[in-house]
Amino acid sequence: MNRRVVAGVVLSVWLLVVAWHVRREYFRPEAERLALAARTLPPGVAYFALFRADRRAGWAQTEIDTLPAASGFLIRDRVFLDVPGIQAADSESLTEAWYGPGLDLDSLRHLSVMAADSVRVSAAVEGDSLIRVRAARGDAADSTELRVAGPVALASGWPLRLAAEARARAGDRYAVQIFDPAAGAARATRLRVLSREVVSFPDSADTDSLTGVWMAVREDTVRAWHLTQEMGSLELEVWVDEDGRLVEAELPGGLRMERTAFELAFFAMQSARERVRE
Repeated sequence: MNRRVVAGVVLSVWLLVVAWHVRREYFRPEAERLALAARTLPPGVAYFALFRADRRAGWAQTEIDTLPAASGFLIRDRVFLDVPGIQAADSESLTEAWYGPGLDLDSLRHLSVMAADSVRVSAAVEGDSLIRVRAARGDAADSTELRVAGPVALASGWPLRLAAEARARAGDRYAVQIFDPAAGAARATRLRVLSREVVSFPDSADTDSLTGVWMAVREDTVRAWHLTQEMGSLELEVWVDEDGRLVEAELPGGLRMERTAFELAFFAMQSARERVRE
């Protein structure tokens, strides 16, 4: 066997190895590729101030944690909302949602309390087409089956998928199904990427030595996708950072949430309530 034949065999083997590697890395099934990308998303907590027009209306937090053995994610959402005519402390909700490694919703528990009324909701997703929902209010409870077309997520879950894919460009469009546990319904939502921007938000705060008012003392700067979120005739603007956390978002009902430091989300809200009582 001459040198040319040997070189040809070696080159052919090398090309086959390279082709196999490229196929393995770049042509994985979407679910597998997304699950691998999702492992890079960091756990953590983000805090938000809620506004109605220019008035403080509450605060919220989103906590993202990883499940053992890279089996998925747990997302906890807490919302404290000031409802007109109801004391703010009496209006709150907690949602715990479990996602698989590909960031598809598996199950959730939701509790909302408004004054003396409380609602508990649990849901389990079966495949890509069925959600079994159980809701209890007081002594009354009922179960329903909700048909859906494809994977679903909560409002705090779809940004993680966007970040894991990390390939959104201006002009891209996505269709997602967002499950609302309070309403017990899923709604088709269209996302349109407008741009990618550098945005800032307060990440630490302290009180003013003279007035005692909480003030931002340092800001964090992140790159974020600026999107529109279309639900029927309603169009809302949303900013999502590269870790899949909301930075700012318009919400149904004329609400707006802005990411901020914990002190500005919680303690500043307490101060606002006290000023209103005075």
